[in-house]
Amino acid sequence: MCPHGVDGTAAVKLPGSGDTPGTPIKLDGTTASIDVDVAAPAAHATVAAPGLLGFNADVIAVGGKSYVKTSLTGPLYQE
Repeated sequence: MCPHGVDGTAAVKLPGSGDTPGTPIKLDGTTASIDVDVAAPAAHATVAAPGLLGFNADVIAVGGKSYVKTSLTGPLYQE
């Protein structure tokens, strides 16, 4: 795995919010990593963004299928 972290802020603007400026979201502690098996082919990726309401995601791609689990969809993987 090759984890990478992000610090700082990003302005997030919701669609339909007109000319209002984006809301600053802290990215401190946000991480992402990916592990790719080119020979298989297969991949496993994770993302954690504590500043976005504790969002995290885990994605596995193997055998032509993808399995996703996020903090928004619950504790089980979805194909």
